[in-house]
Amino acid sequence: MEQWRAIVTFSLDADESSAVRNRVDRAIEALPFNKRKTGIYESCGSPAEFVAVGIARVVHELARPDAHLDHAWIRLARVVGE
Repeated sequence: MEQWRAIVTFSLDADESSAVRNRVDRAIEALPFNKRKTGIYESCGSPAEFVAVGIARVVHELARPDAHLDHAWIRLARVVGE
């Protein structure tokens, strides 16, 4: 099965209580994403279905009006040679 690596990075204009980041954490906690730093989530070699679900859940949370999203970057790469 083909494996994909995804990195999702985002910045918020206002999230002093970390409510948005906590919602993102809960939305993807059962998926193969690791939290690297504040606002950086990485999936290192997972099936495309899991990566797609994780990205969709993060985007859903960031699209809410109270998220105050400044920017989001999503990087995808097929894992080769494993």
